[in-house]
Amino acid sequence: MGSGETFKTSISPDFHTLYLKFDWCTSNKIELEIQDHETLEFTYGGCSIFKILAVSWFITFERNRYLWFKQITA
Repeated sequence: MGSGETFKTSISPDFHTLYLKFDWCTSNKIELEIQDHETLEFTYGGCSIFKILAVSWFITFERNRYLWFKQITA
């Protein structure tokens, strides 16, 4: 997915853990219970300019904090 793109999918009602993965880096995990016919929206992002300068640090020591992921609807 590129900048500004939308991804839609159906997920069965149940408890789920969602996270993003890009190569060897992952985002934070979001645990939630999805109800029948419920629509949820999320947003995500990656490194800032500061993090780009320190990409080696994030890839080596903080690869699980390189991406961020959050719910924008309840």
